[in-house]
Amino acid sequence: AGADAMVDTGGLALLDGSNSSDPDGDVLYYQWEFTAKPVGSKASIADSDLSVAYFQPDMDGDYDVRLTVSDGVFTSTDNVKITSVTGAWTAPTNQPVVANNTSGGWDSDAVLSPCVILDSGVYKMWYTGIDSGGTYRIGYAESGDGVTWNNNILVLDSNSSPGTWDDDGVGYPSVIKEGSTYHMWYAGFDASWGNGVWSIGHATSNDGKNWTVDPANPVLVRSPGAWDRDGVSMPWVEKLNGLYFVYYTGYRNYDLTAVPPDMESDIGLAIATSPSGPYAKQGSLLTDGGGGTWDDYAVLEPNVSILDGGIFVMYYEGWPNQPSSVNAIPVSFIGLAVSTDGFNWYKVNGTGGPVIFPGGDAWKDKHVGGPSYLNLKSSGGSEMIWFHGAGATYQIGLETR
Repeated sequence: AGADAMVDTGGLALLDGSNSSDPDGDVLYYQWEFTAKPVGSKASIADSDLSVAYFQPDMDGDYDVRLTVSDGVFTSTDNVKITSVTGAWTAPTNQPVVANNTSGGWDSDAVLSPCVILDSGVYKMWYTGIDSGGTYRIGYAESGDGVTWNNNILVLDSNSSPGTWDDDGVGYPSVIKEGSTYHMWYAGFDASWGNGVWSIGHATSNDGKNWTVDPANPVLVRSPGAWDRDGVSMPWVEKLNGLYFVYYTGYRNYDLTAVPPDMESDIGLAIATSPSGPYAKQGSLLTDGGGGTWDDYAVLEPNVSILDGGIFVMYYEGWPNQPSSVNAIPVSFIGLAVSTDGFNWYKVNGTGGPVIFPGGDAWKDKHVGGPSYLNLKSSGGSEMIWFHGAGATYQIGLETR
């Protein structure tokens, strides 16, 4: 059942029985169960019949877990103790860490949806900037500590050719580095189609600043009649076993001319062996909570990481209500879902209660979303999550634990 461990309350506790074996090579069957947990805890074990399972401690204290392994004839048991202590997300004092440029320019109105990687000791952020006319573009910044950012520059603009898939704006970057090459997936907007449509493109760079767009663009588009029929946007990419996993926001309905505007969305997945595609869509993987939950209306902007032990974690944005107007900033929260395979997702706390809330500071008084998460604990660091918040406009902040 693995070694006893200490984890953060509200985080993830991994249960690993993969070292179990049978001398005859028989198929093994697994069952995880709590034998004790803090009084009042509603924690439950996900994937309790697999060799690797997990749960979210919801209270401080000890969680005693028993693993039973059987080959159908003989059984064996082992126990593990998980001790959970509060490790809440906290914010540095100088928030937001990246603000809109009030002196004018490509990011004068808002900055949002960061993607952060740690590259040779340097934090590198790509993010969306919006100008006073509402045009989306992609910018870049660097930091030595993830808190103080410099060199905020424009790195990818919209296409200047009218009627192209990205002629009215580009944004929502997701960047990975393979060898010496940076790969960026991003969303492009074409206002000439109906109410406008988002599609997803790909670009490459040798320095993260000068980008060459893929001639195959757009590499991922909407599927008429399907759950993502009104557009695809906000990609997040992980590479696993030679495959590119592109998690994305798919619009079931996208009509900014409606009153109130309609922007219902789910989170889906498409997979390819090449960044240029072709991509095989895997369907809608995470849907709204419904029933008056915090993500009742829409789920969007997935951020997926693969932790040690093979557990997938997804931070995502959720909207409880339909926006009242096109220019209204919607109330939103950041939630967490987990998976053992990247396809089947479990919202923590069952309904996926938010992990980061709006409010507390003026810069994020109404809205939080667009998360970008790094877990640096294995190298002696901390967990860090960058996200945009909104009061009067969108800006980018940071919390750690």
